[in-house]
Amino acid sequence: MLHPKAMQDRDGEPDQALFSTLPDSLREGDGPGIIARLMENTPSNGRTPRPLSWTELGLGPRSVLGFLLTLALVAGWLYYWFWGHDARSRPAPATRMADVKTLNSFREDVCGPPTPNGRPIAFSMLYSEEKRAWIEDAVDDFARLCPNIQVKLTAMGGLQSAEALLSGEQRPLVWAPTDELIVDYLMARWKARARPEILLEPSERTSLVRSPLVVLVWYDQLRMFQALLSAQSSPEGPWMSSLCALVPRDADPSKTPLEEQLPGRWVDWYDQNAARMPRPAAGERPLPSREELVSWDRVKIQHTSPTHSTSGFEVLYLLAYDYSLPPRQRRAAPADAGPQETVVLGNEQLREAFAQGFSAKKEQLRRWLQRCQAGMPDFPRSTELATQRLLDEGAREFDGVVTFEHLALPLLQRIDRYPGVKPDVRINYPEPTFVNAHAAYLLWPEARGPEIEAQRDAARRWLAYLRGQEQQQKAILHGFRPAIDLSLLDYDVDGNLFLSLRRHGVQPVLEVTEPPRLEGQPLADMVDIWKAAVGRN
Repeated sequence: MLHPKAMQDRDGEPDQALFSTLPDSLREGDGPGIIARLMENTPSNGRTPRPLSWTELGLGPRSVLGFLLTLALVAGWLYYWFWGHDARSRPAPATRMADVKTLNSFREDVCGPPTPNGRPIAFSMLYSEEKRAWIEDAVDDFARLCPNIQVKLTAMGGLQSAEALLSGEQRPLVWAPTDELIVDYLMARWKARARPEILLEPSERTSLVRSPLVVLVWYDQLRMFQALLSAQSSPEGPWMSSLCALVPRDADPSKTPLEEQLPGRWVDWYDQNAARMPRPAAGERPLPSREELVSWDRVKIQHTSPTHSTSGFEVLYLLAYDYSLPPRQRRAAPADAGPQETVVLGNEQLREAFAQGFSAKKEQLRRWLQRCQAGMPDFPRSTELATQRLLDEGAREFDGVVTFEHLALPLLQRIDRYPGVKPDVRINYPEPTFVNAHAAYLLWPEARGPEIEAQRDAARRWLAYLRGQEQQQKAILHGFRPAIDLSLLDYDVDGNLFLSLRRHGVQPVLEVTEPPRLEGQPLADMVDIWKAAVGRN
């Protein structure tokens, strides 16, 4: 191939003689062609090359205009992608317009008609933190189904929510505590403060789900509990005997150092009843040895603070029931009966006997609680966290925990997935115990006006939605028992832990006895007695 300078004459111009020999396709007719034009910009003899014109570069007016239009289109597309896409991804504001086109006939039947101004009807709901997972999932489903209704949620512990209502810190339209025990406590405090407003009508309640109070306990400790309780001749009830083992009802706490004001030790309990201990059944492993009981140290069944959590308040109530009305006093002999015949007192009779016993034994109960619990390091405020601690800290720290069934089931599921990694844990349904109804109440019944009436209608629709079959089945998957007539045995799906965890003691068909229910001032008195006994709020 020729070097460009070899194609020039002495003056640096294209050599016409050489170009005359090239084909027409390269010379472009009579002229020197493309090669000559390229050589015009080849430096030669110190001459400065001539820049190519827009026309020579093929960039005429039409090309420039097309380029500018293309650039504008690209810039517009980039702006839309980065700014428009970001705007679409931002969450909608809290007060949003309802998409009335999505309200078909079925949804209107559930949600009510669209609002005239297109804005959703908003109301607030204060509920117990124990059902947070189910409620939050349900409100997401409800928001998609009913964009014309907005539910604002606040979760709190049992007595904490009652105190928030009493102080005016919270003023929701709907209140859904764990159990009516909390409602009765609040009504007593409300009356004592002579509040002029009517807070709620106790009879107008809507049960959402059910969940019994249970004891989650390591299997070896449960076997020892059962053996000792069956062997001992104590007249005390099961709650006193297990949570405050070896603490006599007439104990004088002033004779015991604060750090020793705790339940008794396993080995001492065993020594008192060793001669009467039942032997394990054939094929069943032996009970833990005395040496092992020494390593267990004290009996440690944890429960939450009665001043913050419903489960802790229920434990306090059951301890007060055992102390005020021992099991032997829950029966009476009929007038015409023989010396060995007894009958179980009716619920109203039990309630009256409990109320009288509690009223007469308040100071004795305070001293006994002090001797049993004043030396405990802490009382957790959250039932869920207390339940989790059992598995996290192990059998050396806690023998068991008083919790709700729906919080116990996920923990049992974790153990069931990895058998042998952790010691076995069982769920126990004591007698008596509470079956929490998780009832919801509409507050401020005296309030009037179109706005509050619209909110009440929206709230009733929300509560009806929670009691619908779809949400009740989802509640089962969260570990709750349904509030409606829905069989746990018939709901045979993978997530139904009531069926898959039966080997851990779970009872799909619940058969328990509840204690008689006191109302009014005795409930507030129980909390005050506990505060004085343990020296903390």
